[in-house]
Amino acid sequence: MSLELNKIAASVLTAGVVAMGAGFIADLLIHPRAPDEPAYAVAPREAPDDPDAAPVGPEPIIGMIADADIAAGENARRACAACHTFDEGGDHGVGPNLWGVMGDEIAGRDGFNYSDALLEKAEEEGTWDYQNMNAFLEDPGGWAPGTRMAYGGMANTEDRANLIAYMREQDDDPIDLPSEEEIEAVMAEWEGEEEPAEDEVAEENGLAARLQQADASAGESAVRACAACHTFDEGGANRVGPNLYDMVGAEIASVDGFGNYSSTLQEMDEVWTYENLDGFLENPREWAPGTTMSFAGVGDPQDRANIIAYMREMSEDPPALPTADGAEEADDAEEAEEDEEADAGGKNGNADGHAANSGANGATDAAAQPVSANDVLAGADLAAGQRVARSCVACHTFEEGGANRVGPNLHAMLGGPVAANSTFNYSEVLKEAGGEWTFERLDAFLEDPRGWAPGTRMTFPGVRQAEDRKNLIAFMQAQ
Repeated sequence: MSLELNKIAASVLTAGVVAMGAGFIADLLIHPRAPDEPAYAVAPREAPDDPDAAPVGPEPIIGMIADADIAAGENARRACAACHTFDEGGDHGVGPNLWGVMGDEIAGRDGFNYSDALLEKAEEEGTWDYQNMNAFLEDPGGWAPGTRMAYGGMANTEDRANLIAYMREQDDDPIDLPSEEEIEAVMAEWEGEEEPAEDEVAEENGLAARLQQADASAGESAVRACAACHTFDEGGANRVGPNLYDMVGAEIASVDGFGNYSSTLQEMDEVWTYENLDGFLENPREWAPGTTMSFAGVGDPQDRANIIAYMREMSEDPPALPTADGAEEADDAEEAEEDEEADAGGKNGNADGHAANSGANGATDAAAQPVSANDVLAGADLAAGQRVARSCVACHTFEEGGANRVGPNLHAMLGGPVAANSTFNYSEVLKEAGGEWTFERLDAFLEDPRGWAPGTRMTFPGVRQAEDRKNLIAFMQAQ
């Protein structure tokens, strides 16, 4: 052997000896053993109460396909573009090309390596019909456990309908639109399988029931889509569309300073009732043909109710909410409450009926004897209060021992001292307020936080409806 070969052999031998020696030394220094109990216990998935019950599928989209928004579907598919192509002859990516997929065999694309989960689904379900694609898009891992598709799913029913309608059109020979008989059969089967959710029950009972269970905070989130064209705050500017403060119950096309109403809206001699708002929000161009508003509408009935509930909060004197039987909630209870508050001395009232000083320090009079909270809150609706409280949960917790967030934990607030949470950094105005959170003080603060406590850091504009505040305070007291 040459000298060079001897050097190479010696190097390899030396490296092996060093590696083996390092292993022996490591074994001498470290003695690993498995713990008697795992450091982190993973709870097993709980079995359903009825193991024989069929899984509940997503809300069907089959009845929405014919009227779906293809352009919105094209926008929705951008979430898929990282893994899929949609054009004819497009390459497979992480996922298969999806041209002509609607009506095609499940796991039927040549040249793509499907998971066993989808191959099994192909045997069970056959083709990508409307129901199968809807279920897969809503929860890929739930519909095909073991699929390699990492996408978490598309929760919004209207978004799924739009996307599937777009996918249907990406085909030289699109599958037929569903017939009325097919739609009725699918809906009947689904409604038979699934216990109706709250929003579906509300839809059956009509707009009144949807408004009764509406979530104004969800409505506030929803109107962000409108912010490019509208403002909602008092005194807000007109934009492409008018300012929408105090809209509920107002005359149609009546916002001062906005001169760009369509002739359709100008000619309507009506007011913005809850029914008119619901109809306009659902389909502006159908409800008011000729309107210049380009927004396509809000398809989900409960989403519309949430928006209307938020707009109601941003109105000074809105009509009473309708009840499920078609009547309107009587204003007597609210008027009686206002009379009772007036008798009690106003926002920070005294028992003899004389108003105390307004502002955060206005109820520090030791002689003030507030009305019993239990008397005022008698008959309050805790469930309605809990719904109002949803607008507070981004900043507050309500349960005992709950964490402070942007604002303090609110457990046992009624009757407790103002600024009592020792672990929260209150604004100076609340630190100096003194006294306790009586019903009157809390009601006044919730109505207008910055008016009652000028300088507070709380940005929430307040709860305008007296009945909503009463229900919210009752809910807080019950925690």
